[in-house]
Amino acid sequence: CLFFVLGCSINLYLLWRSQRGPVINFGSPDTIEKLVAILTRREFGSFQLHPTKIPYFAVEVSYAYLREYWVHLAENFNILIPAGIYGCYHLLRRRLSIGLMLVITFFISGIIFVLYANLMPSAISFWRMHRFYLISDLVFAAWIGWGIIKLVQNQKSELIRNIGFITVSLILILFLFGRVKYGLAEVSLRNNYTVHDFGRNILHSIRPGGILFVDSKIFDEMGSSIQYCRNVEKTRADVSFYYRSGTMMSSDKDQNSVDYCGNRI
Repeated sequence: CLFFVLGCSINLYLLWRSQRGPVINFGSPDTIEKLVAILTRREFGSFQLHPTKIPYFAVEVSYAYLREYWVHLAENFNILIPAGIYGCYHLLRRRLSIGLMLVITFFISGIIFVLYANLMPSAISFWRMHRFYLISDLVFAAWIGWGIIKLVQNQKSELIRNIGFITVSLILILFLFGRVKYGLAEVSLRNNYTVHDFGRNILHSIRPGGILFVDSKIFDEMGSSIQYCRNVEKTRADVSFYYRSGTMMSSDKDQNSVDYCGNRI
């Protein structure tokens, strides 16, 4: 219980940071009430992952996400999956309490979470889900490590055990090196300026002294791009900015005292 509270306490950083007026300020959690709203995702409907969640469950949707989750595991762990399954089995037999805790964590943060999210299947929805697989991936990685250790330790010959440890270590090093190389190539956007160009193009399309209204349906990346161009690069400082929902960033004036036409109330 103590460690759970300590882990959750990191969210208090949002309260402290929001009170200092950052440019990007999701939900403005500068009070306890607003912080709770952020943590429960109240603007999306409490504990709802995303506004595009389907209001009903369909076998086809569940199957699509379960298949995508399996593809994710296969791509990340491929030949080590049997070792992970064996590690899970061995841990349940030898240390039931720890084994059950990891199994519950794996399923809640993986398969159950995927099914609960229930987003409309699409390439962008699959991409959006990948970031949430981290905890289940860590559990599976722990199973792989445990399984490999026990497989090697079960060998009766000391020579075979030593050779096994060396071989397994080399395989893991090569595997991790390959994953890191692949991961950097996949997530590195240092040569991709699509989102940045979006913000600049939007701002340059507005007449001098114009007003830009941003609807709540715009993606976080796009809204952040506009704010980055305006507040960091000082592009088109003459343009007035109003964010309608107020969930991601503040407007140029107090959102509560400005109507949708930019008039003071």
